[in-house]
Amino acid sequence: MSLTLRLGGRISVADFAENAGLWSKVLAAVTEESAAGQGIEWVISDLNYSSAIVTAEALTTDEQAARFVPRVVDGYLEAARDVHRGVSDAARPSLGVVRQLVENASPVADITFETPQAEVTFDMAPDLQPLEPPPESRPASLGTIRGRVETLSHRGGLRFTLYDLVTDRAVSCYVEPGGEDQLRDIWGKLADVTGLVSRDARTERPVSVRKVSAITPVAEPRPGAFEAALGVVDFREGGGRSEDLIRRIRDAG
Repeated sequence: MSLTLRLGGRISVADFAENAGLWSKVLAAVTEESAAGQGIEWVISDLNYSSAIVTAEALTTDEQAARFVPRVVDGYLEAARDVHRGVSDAARPSLGVVRQLVENASPVADITFETPQAEVTFDMAPDLQPLEPPPESRPASLGTIRGRVETLSHRGGLRFTLYDLVTDRAVSCYVEPGGEDQLRDIWGKLADVTGLVSRDARTERPVSVRKVSAITPVAEPRPGAFEAALGVVDFREGGGRSEDLIRRIRDAG
């Protein structure tokens, strides 16, 4: 099982080093709280520079320790969710380190705690969260996201990163076991990815696609194709000036 940290925006080497150090402390704290250590070591299994996405897998010393790994994975997401909800508990050091890690989160530099099952995204520091309760997260729903496939990973499961054409943000896509054929020859290409889409509750932007059922390559846009686009208003000679039409639409409410 794996744990992932996604850092959005433009990440400097210094920022990445600082965040990686704090993330290491998060993993250590969550492992201690959820499994009392139990001979579990987290090692880097995947690292993508395009959106500073880093994934760690658990190495265990014995079968007893291996049984605690799912508990640590759950504790990782639980710590992120609690910080997102504004929970404070001095008896849980993981909450303090998570809070440190996300204190500089912003809409253009969001920070996501992710597992193969779910994720929690911060697009602002916890102290800047509005006083009203955060919006309820919606269950994932079947949908299709169009974007460019930038990275592929076979470590700890089949996963790739799609850059959404609308937001230009990284979307983690998880392919079910046995779906390897869908991943052939898609790197660097535009594609429509269909599956269970999870969206940020506040911004509605897609953050992940799980149980991917289809990956359909899309033809690259032809240079200058936009010049052939037709307007949404049917043009007729003498039909009025554009500014008059805009004014009429505005006045109509």
